Amino acid sequence: MATLSSFLGTFGQYALVALGLGLVIFLHELGHFVVAKRAGVKVEKFAIGFDIFGLRLFQRRVGETVYVLGALPLGGYVKMLGEEGGEGERTSDPRAFSNKPVGARMAIMAAGVIMNVILGLACFVFAYKWGMEYIPPDIEVVLPGSPAYEAGLRPGDEIVALNGRTKDLTFQDLRMAAAFSGAGESLRLEVRRPGRDGPLSFDIQPRLSPGDWMPEVGVVPSRDLVVDDVLADLPGREGPAPAFRPRDRIVAVGPEQGPRTAVASYLDLQRVLARLGGKALAVVVEREPEGSKGKGKGATPARVVVPVAPNVFVGLGVRMAIGPVASIRGDSPAAKAGFRKGDTILAVDGHEDFDPVRLPFLCFERAGEPTTFKVRRDGGAVETLTATTDDSPPWPGVRDSMLDVPGLGLAYGLARRVAAIVPGSPAEMAGIKPGAEVLAVTFPEPAPKDKGKAKPGFDPWKKAETLKLAGPPGDEKVGNWADVVQTLQMLPLGPVRLQVAGQTQPVELMMRRRADWPYPFLGVALTPRTLLLPPQSVPQSIRRGLEDTVEGISSVFYMIRGLVQGRVSRKGLAGPVRIFTAGKSFASRGLASFVQFVGIISVNLAVINFLPIPPLDGGQFLFLVAEKVRGRPLPDSVLAVFQFAGLALVLALMAFVIFQDIRMTRWF
Repeated sequence: MATLSSFLGTFGQYALVALGLGLVIFLHELGHFVVAKRAGVKVEKFAIGFDIFGLRLFQRRVGETVYVLGALPLGGYVKMLGEEGGEGERTSDPRAFSNKPVGARMAIMAAGVIMNVILGLACFVFAYKWGMEYIPPDIEVVLPGSPAYEAGLRPGDEIVALNGRTKDLTFQDLRMAAAFSGAGESLRLEVRRPGRDGPLSFDIQPRLSPGDWMPEVGVVPSRDLVVDDVLADLPGREGPAPAFRPRDRIVAVGPEQGPRTAVASYLDLQRVLARLGGKALAVVVEREPEGSKGKGKGATPARVVVPVAPNVFVGLGVRMAIGPVASIRGDSPAAKAGFRKGDTILAVDGHEDFDPVRLPFLCFERAGEPTTFKVRRDGGAVETLTATTDDSPPWPGVRDSMLDVPGLGLAYGLARRVAAIVPGSPAEMAGIKPGAEVLAVTFPEPAPKDKGKAKPGFDPWKKAETLKLAGPPGDEKVGNWADVVQTLQMLPLGPVRLQVAGQTQPVELMMRRRADWPYPFLGVALTPRTLLLPPQSVPQSIRRGLEDTVEGISSVFYMIRGLVQGRVSRKGLAGPVRIFTAGKSFASRGLASFVQFVGIISVNLAVINFLPIPPLDGGQFLFLVAEKVRGRPLPDSVLAVFQFAGLALVLALMAFVIFQDIRMTRWF
């Protein structure tokens, strides 16, 4: 299973996706073809792909039917004699589609959809019988400002029940339940939390946030401790990149000379790294023998110690003013201390010159100790609050333009006003003064070898990128200084240009390492945490396959409902480009995952094609229902109007999703 990706390669994966989609289309049209033949209808053409303007890859007549492989791979069709229908008599041929009983014509129209449902079910059953990987409902990140954050979910929580369901839960189940929830509908979650006896219950109402495609609760699944890639160009690394290899599993971390602490989860790793910040590390990994390439072969992994040089933050010497509290985690130290949204922190333990970006680390260092916070309320009153912070790992803390303080349990943005300048820093040398307003930041253009490489937290670049620090609400290209800080940690050291209010020319600053500020990050990308669902028995596979088929059918209607209610963004509508991209991702995970993808597409096609919109099968079926009720076909004039309107709608939707695909993917 795991070797399918390496065997095929990228081109082979795309070819496999094309074959899978071709199979879905072929079986759909085969359903129409077989039932039409059984009903005695003359089939004039059987086409996979469209042969518009005579563009075709293959054509051959066998008997009375012409078989065509069209050059435009966006579907297929079966052309039957007398298929136009209508009240006017088209032909007297008894083998014409229009001369068959209404029941027979209904069966022909429904056959393609039925074939797709059967294919989807068969794919799901095969995937479960083969055995496949799934993402467990374990939480690594709770996004500040999200419904889950404000309800009180925390990193490390494991979801054990969703709306009363406790068996076979996956992270995808949570994502789908949130995405297709109705307006005002809440999800009942029960979670198991480390150190707590018994499950905790939460009622969480999913929300569509700006920039999202569908309603979400705001949680991110956990990563495993298996290395996927090493980030070679971390600007704060004080030495060479560590000699990790892909598929290394991290099992313990400690100082270069000293005891090592075993780690069993990503949260464990983050907590240990925060405690050892600023030190040279020794990371113990389990490494597969040379040449195994993930195949196992029963060989015992060797334990290898990988030295890791210290890593520090980089900055520009600019300390920005703190913004008001934007989100408070439920049942957090902040909530218990009486913090409110809109509060602005003025001082920490009496110090007004605190750096808001370093506050998460300060709270981590003082975990278990009372800390006082002077805050200005939204109405202007000043109060002093006392909170006892916990030892939640302090970084990475920037999410959705908010800086999360995990140990305190609140999040805020950073203003664009400069509060202070670090003496001797690039900002001081460039002449930036406290009180200045930074309107935008332009990051350095990557070196040629870095172009097109993904950087965590930032898109692959083709040119220098500019981030505006203020703008109209909902502008997805607008962030705040928290985003700037996060991004700087992922770039090669270089010049950064700041657009300062009142100055016509940008101010150029050189990024600089902060030796006094450890950055708790190994500089590796880790794989998502997955578990293996072993091969199921035939009855179990059929049961699960039926459940997935029903869920797939329902999801399309929930999607339509969400679009109508405005709870699902139009960005959630995917066209052929993103379908191919998703298919490649499934193919890279193994045969069972790819077959599951084919099943999902087949079920989705079945439902969409049976919507009551001409010229889709559902629209034709609706005409036949009207004919059955009326006792004769609909007038040609009525059919023409509906056919034209339906065709225009379908073509417009196809053009929209293709344009959106091109704009939103990285293929172009």
